[in-house]
Amino acid sequence: MKQEVLILRHFYTTDYFQPSHFLPEVSQIINVYYLAGLQGIPVFPVTDKAFELDALDGAQAFRWIDPYKIEPGLFTLPVDRVVAGLIRENPGRLFDPE
Repeated sequence: MKQEVLILRHFYTTDYFQPSHFLPEVSQIINVYYLAGLQGIPVFPVTDKAFELDALDGAQAFRWIDPYKIEPGLFTLPVDRVVAGLIRENPGRLFDPE
């Protein structure tokens, strides 16, 4: 992203066995999610529409999703679906200071 990120707080760490499908031996993936913010306005392109931006030279394209409209089905990875479900259950917790 080439932009300074502010870590606000921990949100979620996987609490179940998630196997890696990219390694030849059985290995566990541990995912840690943080609420984060940017220093200033984004210096990279963002949108709120799916697949509106092209990924150039293998870079990722980013989009904002309204936390009050998030759905697990918008995500590919199982753990991302779990986190989307947690947000869906209580989107206000993203904004509560802890």
